[in-house]
Amino acid sequence: MPMFRDFVPRKLQPWIYVFFAFTFQLSGGLYLGALSHMVGGMSLMREDIQMCLYANLAGMAIYFPLLFRMKFRFTNKTLLTAAATGALICNLLATRVTYLPLLWAICFIEGICKIQGTFECMKPAHHSHLHHTLLLHEEVSAVWHRLAGSIALGGPSTASGLPA
Repeated sequence: MPMFRDFVPRKLQPWIYVFFAFTFQLSGGLYLGALSHMVGGMSLMREDIQMCLYANLAGMAIYFPLLFRMKFRFTNKTLLTAAATGALICNLLATRVTYLPLLWAICFIEGICKIQGTFECMKPAHHSHLHHTLLLHEEVSAVWHRLAGSIALGGPSTASGLPA
C-alpha cells in the first residue's frame, strides 16, 4: 500500500485501514444506545435526538455522489485527515450543544465526515488487489443471495438449515 511509510509492516497495513473504518463507522454525533439517559441529561425529547440520527444519515446520503469527485481531486492522506478532524470536532461539539438546529447541522456534517472516512479506508489500494476484491465481493454476494432467497422462501429457519 503506497500510503504507508516503509517502517510499517506490510501485513499490518490493511488492518490499520480496517481499524480506521470501524472507528469512522462507530462514530456518530450522538450515541443513540444511551437514548433514555440523553433525554434526561440534555433535557431533550426522544424525537429530537432521533432527528440527530436522521441528520447523520442524510449527511451520508447527500454527500455520497461527491465521493468519487473528492477521491480524484485530493490525496488519500488529505481526505482521511479532513474526515478524522471533522468527525472529532463534530463529536466534541455534539455533547455540548443544546440548540437543536445547530445540533442537527453538526450531526449532518458528522455524517459527511463518516462516509468520507469510511470510503477512503475501504477502497482498493492497488489495482493488483482489485481482482481479489472483486472475487471476494462475488463470494459474499453469492452467500447473501442464497441466504436472502432462503429466508424469502421459507423463513429464517430455512436459512439456518433447520426444518420449517
